[in-house]
Amino acid sequence: MTLLELVNRVMRRLREDQVGDFSAEYTKLVVELISDIHQEILDIHDWSSMDVDTETALVAGQREYAVANTTAESMYRGIVGTKSFIDATSPQGQNVIVVHKDAIEDMYQQNRDQTQAQPLYVAYYPDFEAGVTNMVVWPTPDTNDVYVRQRFHVPETTVDTSTSISYEFKCPLAPLRLGALYIALNERGEELGEPGGLVEKRYYAALSAAKEADVKSREDGNEYEFYRE
Repeated sequence: MTLLELVNRVMRRLREDQVGDFSAEYTKLVVELISDIHQEILDIHDWSSMDVDTETALVAGQREYAVANTTAESMYRGIVGTKSFIDATSPQGQNVIVVHKDAIEDMYQQNRDQTQAQPLYVAYYPDFEAGVTNMVVWPTPDTNDVYVRQRFHVPETTVDTSTSISYEFKCPLAPLRLGALYIALNERGEELGEPGGLVEKRYYAALSAAKEADVKSREDGNEYEFYRE
């Protein structure tokens, strides 16, 4: 569902006219209310719909890399598959040890000249200036035929009135729609008082159901099973 479609879903329930942009003042308010609920939903759970699998091609002599399809707010989720490295001669690859960036730097300073085909250690850190997550490896690779496979959680960008009307949400839509409607009704004075209004109840029920379904999908898929190998 796009941001514009969501705005119009909320507007219909508020008995307001449909819109084609966010120029009207009341429409701007609805977008801001959606933004508030959107941030709340992002804060309450790391939704698997925002997980991204990516590969980083290593370059001989290069230690640091920008990880594709990440932001500075991305969180390392784990290794894709059972191994983290893959190359043409060893498709199953080998494991890598994820450590803090300071540990990588300590090892590098102790032996700057050490190189090998498949590095043993990797660290991730945010680059807020470039807006990505960076990766640093050790020992320094001495070949171009190796890839590091990884999974990151990449939170959605929170929306505002400058966001494109065609912005597509990845978070659960039912709690997003009901939560925006709930606070819109509250702002208009149509659902006030103690917690327990109809739309408020539906919002929290939808949020809880979406979270439970997301957690169960990870359990059913044995997402973290490879850590036990």
